[in-house]
Amino acid sequence: MKRVERSPEVLKYTIDSQHAPILEVELGESFALATEDACSGSYRTLGDAARLLDAWYLNYSPPKANPVTGPVYCEAIKGKQVPFVRLDKDMSIISLACARPLEEAVWRASIQLMRWLTEDYGCSQRQAYLLVGINPDFHINVYQMALMAKLQYTVGAEILKRSLPNA
Repeated sequence: MKRVERSPEVLKYTIDSQHAPILEVELGESFALATEDACSGSYRTLGDAARLLDAWYLNYSPPKANPVTGPVYCEAIKGKQVPFVRLDKDMSIISLACARPLEEAVWRASIQLMRWLTEDYGCSQRQAYLLVGINPDFHINVYQMALMAKLQYTVGAEILKRSLPNA
């Protein structure tokens, strides 16, 4: 599996189509990206949060906050559309959704996860609904919940692979 470690060469502080890809992946290939916290690696211990409340990192130009690892170039699968971001981790799968209000983001992520379970894991609609509705291995994660301008909430609907019938 290809892996990209954190380094100044791969971390970007803007999302820009002009950035060259840091990685190219083939169809079906797995890869891992090491990411950085929103304060560019400043949070290493619990005590760091109190020390960094003055947001010193925002005084840099450009700001050194919210680094992005990437971009990653990958070929599309002909004839298949993936209408949402999917994360396939070692122990779980996650469907991401961005929306406002928060309830809408949760609903979208959950519906998308159920669609993924029926399309790629062979679950019936009833099985997918039950996996999401009553399974203790199903979780909703809120990744972004800042009330800033028109920024949407980012939510992940996650289920552990051990719960899936054909994983």
